[in-house]
Amino acid sequence: QENTGNPPEYPDAGVAVYAAIDFSKSFDITSLCWGWWHESRFCMRWHHWVIRQEPGSRKRDYQRHLNAWEKYPHVTVCENSVQYESVREKLWELKQRTNLKRIGYDAMGGMKVNMEGWGDLEDGYNAETDLPMSRYPQTMVALGPATYLFEGFAKDRKFCLQDCAVAQYALANVVLEGNVNGAYRPSKSPHKTRLKA
Repeated sequence: QENTGNPPEYPDAGVAVYAAIDFSKSFDITSLCWGWWHESRFCMRWHHWVIRQEPGSRKRDYQRHLNAWEKYPHVTVCENSVQYESVREKLWELKQRTNLKRIGYDAMGGMKVNMEGWGDLEDGYNAETDLPMSRYPQTMVALGPATYLFEGFAKDRKFCLQDCAVAQYALANVVLEGNVNGAYRPSKSPHKTRLKA
């Protein structure tokens, strides 16, 4: 709560923006976060894609929240499956309205979308036609340093986070997974060895 604020939807023109997207594997939440520095604080905004399932189907835990969530302008409710074209449209809007430098995503995840035509900074990126997608595996090696950095920013109140019930729901399901080397990263898997936050 101490890091919650009311950042604008987009920063001033020319300010560098960095984004990350977590594609859902099935009926999980697909979430986009984008952020930028404003003076001494890092502002962050969200957009989420949630799935409404047909009555009688196996429900995900968040289904009970959909009636409230669908009223938020930064939540898109999809029927029965992820609407990846809607995700792509939002990313293009972000690129067109900001000085977007990079969109990180988990290339090792089980995302069911053909990335052809989305763009890739590592494979002949074309700024005119492509999105600045950047592969970022959610491994201990990759996420360990970022986890420490995020923790330090939170403790020092360097964030200005958009108040968001969906993000609060998701963060409540996250714990820290550690290894024998003392590194740790966020995890939501119930099968991992956990650390107390």
